[in-house]
Amino acid sequence: SGNSSKTDTTAIDDGSRNDLSPTERKKLILDSRLTQIERGHIIDLTFGIITISLSQRCYTNNLYPLITFISYNVNLEWEEMPERTRGTGEMKRGSRYKTTLKAVSVLLFLLQKNPPVPHLIESLNEIFENGNGAAAWMLCCIVNSNDDSIRALGIKSLTAYLHAVMSSNQTSTPDPSIHLSS
Repeated sequence: SGNSSKTDTTAIDDGSRNDLSPTERKKLILDSRLTQIERGHIIDLTFGIITISLSQRCYTNNLYPLITFISYNVNLEWEEMPERTRGTGEMKRGSRYKTTLKAVSVLLFLLQKNPPVPHLIESLNEIFENGNGAAAWMLCCIVNSNDDSIRALGIKSLTAYLHAVMSSNQTSTPDPSIHLSS
């Protein structure tokens, strides 16, 4: 006997409503896209969650996606860059660049964190098979970046990694099976 009220779903509609023309559906989808500020906010939140998660304990299976993300994006920037701008410190400043910069910043934060992040150095060494591999990746991938900001973070990351390795070697007890000869 009463009128049922209809809920307005246009704010969350994905454009799949059958009562819309294809043009109206396309406009609805385009209008519902995130703005650049909203995308930036989501990226910041995501990397904040990643940072909090990894700063508690950094196991290999949790660190590996961050390392892969950095490697993939830095490599992709090199591949997409015209030959004439390579090595000039110029890089396109799009969303991928910003997320790569944030990912490298997270890695630097983890390496500089004091007290050290549990299992971070061990996880890096496991991912790259040894400490030389981790240092070589930082040097070849991040420090060799075409972008000056990423390169600077890479140099700081490499320095922090080497400092962390040296500090852990000084505080660990010597293995009696290893004999250093003079």
